[in-house]
Amino acid sequence: MIWKKRQLKKSRLYAILDKDLCGGNLLPIARKIIDSGVDIIQLRFKNGETRDILRFAKVLRRFSRNKALFIVNDHIDVALASGADGVHLGQEDTPIEIARKVVGDNFLIGVSCHNLRQAKIAQKCGADYVGIGPMFATSTKAKEPVIGLKVLKEIKRSIRLPSFALGGIHLGNLPKIRQYDINTIAVGKAICQAQDIEERVSRFKKLLN
Repeated sequence: MIWKKRQLKKSRLYAILDKDLCGGNLLPIARKIIDSGVDIIQLRFKNGETRDILRFAKVLRRFSRNKALFIVNDHIDVALASGADGVHLGQEDTPIEIARKVVGDNFLIGVSCHNLRQAKIAQKCGADYVGIGPMFATSTKAKEPVIGLKVLKEIKRSIRLPSFALGGIHLGNLPKIRQYDINTIAVGKAICQAQDIEERVSRFKKLLN
């Protein structure tokens, strides 16, 4: 767990691999993203049978080993069975305290937070990191209102956990986030739908570093 937390602390670019955005190209896209040098990759597979999600997760675990932290969205059982490094939970998913009892201490737990109160609760309950957003309008977080950059800065200043800005982030609006001295982000569509994934990841990393 020490290695995982060390990797998490120094991570800048967190890629969200959404099956709905990638379609049948999920695995080749995943390999390109990982080989391009992202720090963390998350498998987000909202609509599917558990056995199918697990099949993809096991392959991504092989791709990412010794290259990037591998996180599974929502599915604690899949995260454990695939040998992932952690699980990412939403506000309506399994409570952190229960998830921790299931996964143990050698497992990362991330939580999506939309305001300072949620972020403080996540920290108090034992989360290892938080995703903060949505920063900008996005189809994958359509139910949640945009929280704004000032809220992001307040959350970053108020909690000790590693935190990643997320939601609608692309190269065009990243400078707005960097103006607030934020250099840890989670990106989905802007990476996995890029024509040249390696070039896109490289540009994100340059702006973040």
